[in-house]
Amino acid sequence: MRSRFGAYDRPHRLKHASGSWRLTACVVWMLACGLPGTTAIAQSAGNNEVWDGLASSFATPWQELLTKKYPDEWSNLLAGLSMNVAYTQALQSSGGSPGAGDQGARGTTSTTQLGLRYNPLSYWFATATAYHYLRPSLQKSWDPDFTYSFGYDDWHPYTLSAVYGNYGGNRFSANAGEPRTRFEQGTLTLAYKFPLPKALEPIFLIGNGDQVSCSVSYSWTPRYTDVQSVARSNKQALGLGCRYTLASGWYVSGTAYHYLRPGQQQPWDPDFIYGFGYFDWHSDSVSIQYNNYSGNRFPWKARAANTGTFRAGSVTISWTHGW
Repeated sequence: MRSRFGAYDRPHRLKHASGSWRLTACVVWMLACGLPGTTAIAQSAGNNEVWDGLASSFATPWQELLTKKYPDEWSNLLAGLSMNVAYTQALQSSGGSPGAGDQGARGTTSTTQLGLRYNPLSYWFATATAYHYLRPSLQKSWDPDFTYSFGYDDWHPYTLSAVYGNYGGNRFSANAGEPRTRFEQGTLTLAYKFPLPKALEPIFLIGNGDQVSCSVSYSWTPRYTDVQSVARSNKQALGLGCRYTLASGWYVSGTAYHYLRPGQQQPWDPDFIYGFGYFDWHSDSVSIQYNNYSGNRFPWKARAANTGTFRAGSVTISWTHGW
């Protein structure tokens, strides 16, 4: 089962953490207090809630692994596992989309997908998704046969997360001398989640039960390929994103990025991404979503051909089952 932030499982919120993580949370919070607007956020929610969120981040309750949740062994074995079946329709052909090596424009080819997610305990997780291309001739070198990610991702506000994801040109059957995946070309993302300040809710929230959740993030890619197919190092970006969710499950979301070294941004690397649709995290539910991860550019910047338009996005219909 997925949370409003994309996690399949929503276990109970942890109220404890080790002393080392409490120290880490304190340091992060002291740094964050100097950021514009952070003080207002803390005051709107209450300091205790902020501290509790930070302190609970990365908690690892090992005793949960030894606790049987169900009377039969199969249910216990499958606990925390979920499956996602999806169909994605690209709105434009992938012909002419920019890319090089294992990295390039995303979501430009129609696919079916089968994904698995495992939450062994707390908000620690691992995922893997396999892709089948409806027109195999359109699959580019950067279009993956499979993707994977793992880390810690708590959907609650005031929590920290750390997620590694690899969405490049991974292959089940690689060419001779080529690896199936290049782990160093994946991206590590550190993020902090926070809600809309209470003082702003009357301005931005339309109906009862509506919510706005936001996050700030730092992303690091150890190795990447530029548009000339040259290997480069240490791509870094900051992100600020928000998601507006109606009580009915419909939502709209967007994230803006700032590249710490502008020259590292490639034609397929977006200034911003966005999406909207209906999302239901419950088991055996159907969701429909539009997402645009193409090389979108702010109005004052030029975009590459076949990127940065609405048609460069895709529509996904998915079904999720959790055990």
